[in-house]
Amino acid sequence: MARLLRYLALTLMIIWTVLLFMIFRLEVWQDEREARRIAVNHAQALYQQIVDFRQWNADHGGVYVLVDEDNPPNPFLTVPERDVVSQDGSLLTLINPAYMTRQVSEISMRKRGAVIRITSLDPIRPANSPVPWEAEALRKFEQGRDLFVDATTDGSGRTHFRFMRPLIVEEACLGCHGSPGAILGGIRGGISVSFPLTSIIDEDASGRKFTQAVYFGIWVMGLVLIAGLMFAFQIETAKVKE
Repeated sequence: MARLLRYLALTLMIIWTVLLFMIFRLEVWQDEREARRIAVNHAQALYQQIVDFRQWNADHGGVYVLVDEDNPPNPFLTVPERDVVSQDGSLLTLINPAYMTRQVSEISMRKRGAVIRITSLDPIRPANSPVPWEAEALRKFEQGRDLFVDATTDGSGRTHFRFMRPLIVEEACLGCHGSPGAILGGIRGGISVSFPLTSIIDEDASGRKFTQAVYFGIWVMGLVLIAGLMFAFQIETAKVKE
């Protein structure tokens, strides 16, 4: 009888362990999905912000700013009156949507570590050539996809989130990009957003350690309860035999 009770107790402990592990893995999976959702929403917000800025700039035909070290004339912008002189003799240059996007990206990089890029498989500006993951996304856009999302880990172990959506050519774009590659309503390239997942991962890892501790405590209490019940049952059985 004692051997049977030990076998039953071991079986219940295994079932309890497997069941609790499955519940824990389900919760971890849900946490990972939530972290990914937060990252996607953050990237989408940055992307939409850039799209809105570009739309405002394009609707106004670009914006003139003073030429200085931070705002040199754009050699890739071939439009009439790219550079003008104000009444007081100040030299002004036209900031078009693409140029403004680069400047906003530099601010975002300094403040949040997020890299925002306009890129294309046939870029006007060589520096806008895609990196491998952007090129992969652009090829998928040509096949009908409208979103690219993934995460990768670099050599130092840091995880980076990568997000990209296609850049659709609108009528306001044709004034600056009168090249054969720019077709109204077509895909001229894409806007990519990438940033380290450090803050999201650190917060998730902190919560996960707490969750692990809770589940470990529940698991130990379950094992103790099963062992205690089996021991109590064994004692009661022994009393009945007496």
